[in-house]
Amino acid sequence: EAGAEDFAFVAGRVPSAYVFLSACPADEPGSAPDNHSPRASFDDAVVPDGALLLAELAMRRLADPR
Repeated sequence: EAGAEDFAFVAGRVPSAYVFLSACPADEPGSAPDNHSPRASFDDAVVPDGALLLAELAMRRLADPR
């Protein structure tokens, strides 16, 4: 099974979040090759924001006593 199918199985049983962080170059979003293309190009400037987002989600979950 694909990873997404595994995630759906887990998410149906425990609190979960699916995050899509776009790293498409800002100057060509409509014509950029898709992620699986050998011509794909990623904007590494999103990495700090993505790390911050994931850390914040983890901290909120750890702070929740449920």
